[in-house]
Amino acid sequence: RLRHDGHDLTNPIMIGDRYHDVHGALDRGVPAIFCSWGYGTAEESAGGIATAASPAELSTLLGLGD
Repeated sequence: RLRHDGHDLTNPIMIGDRYHDVHGALDRGVPAIFCSWGYGTAEESAGGIATAASPAELSTLLGLGD
């Protein structure tokens, strides 16, 4: 559906708050951003390319914020 709507799918990124999100993405060659406001602990962020402390920070990391 995203491709059909004209979105660029060549550079995916996983957004998650648990160890399984980060490492599942890494196992597939997809970078991950850990969201520390979710259920996970800081230790679960290992392997992520960045950690976002808020939705606003995540937006900035994704290049969507002002």
